[in-house]
Amino acid sequence: MKKIAALILFVVAIASCKDDPKPSVEQLLTDPVDGWVFDSVITIDGVTGQTKDLVRDPTIFIPCNLDDAIVFLADGTFKVPANIKCNPTDADIADSGTWVLSEDKTRLVVKSSARVTPILELESLTVTDTKITGETSYIGLIAVPAIVTLRKKGTF
Repeated sequence: MKKIAALILFVVAIASCKDDPKPSVEQLLTDPVDGWVFDSVITIDGVTGQTKDLVRDPTIFIPCNLDDAIVFLADGTFKVPANIKCNPTDADIADSGTWVLSEDKTRLVVKSSARVTPILELESLTVTDTKITGETSYIGLIAVPAIVTLRKKGTF
């Protein structure tokens, strides 16, 4: 009788244990309240094979903008709060617009409301709880193939 009771308790315990559902790509993108900051934008010179991280190039990524994070909202919009302003008269929101994922969740397109062309288009998209990685053929207005990594703001 004790064995049957133990078996029933074991079966009930296993049945009540459910795996936590894996968050969707949309949930991962919109989860961090503080958003995502550029961690690296790696380009490879087609001739020499040398790599360069554009995030470390102050002529492309202005240092006062490096802490500005893209905050993806669940309604398909984004905002970029200007945390450290380059100029005291700069707006509190540096940019805003829309974002969309492809049906298969492998492509992310981010469009600013201030521009016609996307500000970021990532192919071969991978999203985890701390990083977004993808390939692009341009950053902003710069036409250059690159591997882009964004990290959850506040992580290193």
